[in-house]
Amino acid sequence: MKLPDQDSPEPTDEEIALGAYRIWLQEGCPHGRDGEHWLKARRQLISIRAKENAANALPDDPARDSWKGTP
Repeated sequence: MKLPDQDSPEPTDEEIALGAYRIWLQEGCPHGRDGEHWLKARRQLISIRAKENAANALPDDPARDSWKGTP
């Protein structure tokens, strides 16, 4: 099984399916809401991944940018 690319905001179908299944269970296993659960899981995963990527981003480093001639 290939590990998901953490730098990509787009979750895999496997990740979405697992998330949708969890939502389905949490909501009492309702019938006919699979599409809604899929989209909700996808949105949640994209949001989580974006927050993780932002938290892992390097802070601005003035020394790194000094070669450009800017303070």
